[in-house]
Amino acid sequence: MELKKSPFFSQTLILTIIIIVLAAIPSVLIAWVQYGVYGALMVLVIFSVVNAIAENIIFPRKAGKGLQLSIYVVFVSVFFWIWILR
Repeated sequence: MELKKSPFFSQTLILTIIIIVLAAIPSVLIAWVQYGVYGALMVLVIFSVVNAIAENIIFPRKAGKGLQLSIYVVFVSVFFWIWILR
């Protein structure tokens, strides 16, 4: 049995990437003007790291506490729905 890829997951992923890129553009451009290419790259790297930490660590903790669920339940549910929607 072959799993079908959900177009909803692909569209959501693309939209999320576009929003993150649009949010990073102003800060990267300002860093580029003030500090050059290396400054812009550093801002982009820092922006990406902070975003990854927020989405993968902080959000599941806050969601788990707010819903009174274990953080492991939140992680398992995220992976479960990624598996279902792929």
